[in-house]
Amino acid sequence: MKQKLLSIILCLVLVSTFFGCFVTGVAAGASNTISVAKVTGGIATVSTSPSRQATTGATVTVTVSFPDNESQYNHQVRSISVTGLSGTAIDTTAVTALTYTFTMPSEAVAVAVELEIVPLPVYLQIGSSGTPVLIHTYTLDDMEALSITEPQYYTGIDSMPSVVQGKGTGVMLSDLLSDLQQYNPNVSFDNGAVIKLYAADSYTARYTYDFLFGADRYYYPNLINLTNLSTEGGVVIEPMFTINSFQGRTLTRAQLDAHEMDSAFAYRFCFGLLPSNVTSTPTDNKFANVTVNRFAKWVNRIDIIEPDTNADASSDQAAATTAPTATPEVQASVTAAPSPAVATPVLTQATTTPAAIAHTLAPASITPGATAASQASKPASTTPAAPAESSAPNSALIVGLIIGIIVIIVIFLFIAWKMTRKHH
Repeated sequence: MKQKLLSIILCLVLVSTFFGCFVTGVAAGASNTISVAKVTGGIATVSTSPSRQATTGATVTVTVSFPDNESQYNHQVRSISVTGLSGTAIDTTAVTALTYTFTMPSEAVAVAVELEIVPLPVYLQIGSSGTPVLIHTYTLDDMEALSITEPQYYTGIDSMPSVVQGKGTGVMLSDLLSDLQQYNPNVSFDNGAVIKLYAADSYTARYTYDFLFGADRYYYPNLINLTNLSTEGGVVIEPMFTINSFQGRTLTRAQLDAHEMDSAFAYRFCFGLLPSNVTSTPTDNKFANVTVNRFAKWVNRIDIIEPDTNADASSDQAAATTAPTATPEVQASVTAAPSPAVATPVLTQATTTPAAIAHTLAPASITPGATAASQASKPASTTPAAPAESSAPNSALIVGLIIGIIVIIVIFLFIAWKMTRKHH
């Protein structure tokens, strides 16, 4: 009897050991789902390696990539989160600015990435040959704190030529200049001053005070195309740096309102039309009234260049003693770029350059009622998508349980059969 009991106990131990090892092996090799939420704060693609699912304990690499010609110019990763199905936050490790890793837990996970516009430094330079000195660097939070809450509408003419209607929320130039006073009370922008903008695609542009504020500039809601030159209902607007914006060709106000804004071209610098721009295009100069080519996009640095009054006074005195007349200054003239790779476009009121056209043509190349490819992706909700629960580990465990139960039943039946034979 003792031998029979020991045999039964031994069989149970063997079966339990086999079953435990089998289930442990299945669970260890089980794959859990990896889901990726839509990127917020900009346009980018998020991929994982392994993709879609990974085994428990595996190292998963998350890579953020930008479109070749879009928001990579002025965006960076603000945050990345990996959340388990149970709500547990999974630690991530930054490998590069666009690559992260995490260890796969024993549950499904969701990956969420948020982008932000890169910080915007503002410099003050005294005199044309002075050294720029940093006044302040504005983060996205800083700019949003200064931003208008309702869109400002604007009108421009592009190089086709065609009318471009746009809207945007962001920071008025006048508000930015006022805010800079707290960091440097000597900051001003008046006659003789110039603002120089640098863009992430190496575009640079200069704007004189007279160009921006010498006369009122307008948004013309009823100016749809150049065959009907309507200035009816014109609204005076200020130059602004947009955080979120949208613009398109030959759009009515209703069509413009139907489009959502995004930050793909932030910071975009835009302004309105002069009444003199709303005229028939001169046959000898196709670009006479073009303004959209001066809407700098992806602005990532601002220089405020103020005249050196001491140097100017000395120059004026020298000019008075050596020359009978002085040459008037040309507004929005061209200066040499800081490096050979940076091209500075001509910004006179009546001329333009191919480089400037290339910088601004794409965002305005939109047919009525249709968005540009770069504007098609719209910011989604900031709530991360819940991870999809993986069925792979559950199925494996069920199979293991069934096999284990079958093995136990077979062993018990075998023992019972053996005992029955010995009894007879």
